[in-house]
Amino acid sequence: MAEYTVVVATGGRPEALSNTVRDWQEQSKEPQKIVVVDCGDGMNRFPGKVQVEIIRSPVASAAQQRNQGAEVVHTEWLVFSDDDVRFGPEMAEGVLEFLGRHPEAVAIFPRMRGSVHPRPKPWLWRYYNWQAGIKQPNHGAKLFGPGISTNPCWEEEKGPVESNWLPSTLLWIKTA
Repeated sequence: MAEYTVVVATGGRPEALSNTVRDWQEQSKEPQKIVVVDCGDGMNRFPGKVQVEIIRSPVASAAQQRNQGAEVVHTEWLVFSDDDVRFGPEMAEGVLEFLGRHPEAVAIFPRMRGSVHPRPKPWLWRYYNWQAGIKQPNHGAKLFGPGISTNPCWEEEKGPVESNWLPSTLLWIKTA
């Protein structure tokens, strides 16, 4: 299986960061390393079996912090993880198995705990269809505007959902 490194941009959210790092530490397929890029007075120690490298950032910009962290990544896959996402212990293993079956993939956005929502009720569904200008069975994202036509994130849906945009919340991307 491919190796991956996680980059977490953070600042001033030690409790959320601690939970996210713990979720990464508990993966059945562990990251090679977790890189925390902190612009605040964050935590300095993270117990666990995976090495956590802490980089101090003078800038409070998640994008710049991610770039700063990406500079030290040397694995095949780079994972940008927000400091407040939660996921189960087999998420990484599932992603890596999926990527093994799809070598053409260059990025993936897996599901996180709490990222799903109930199937839209009839009136909301009608609104999505009206807003998009077409009747479409896949409407149902949480976003407005162009997001209305994205694939749904319903609570009963399983497996990866194709996305043609690059979210930064929990993005796996080929380092090359």
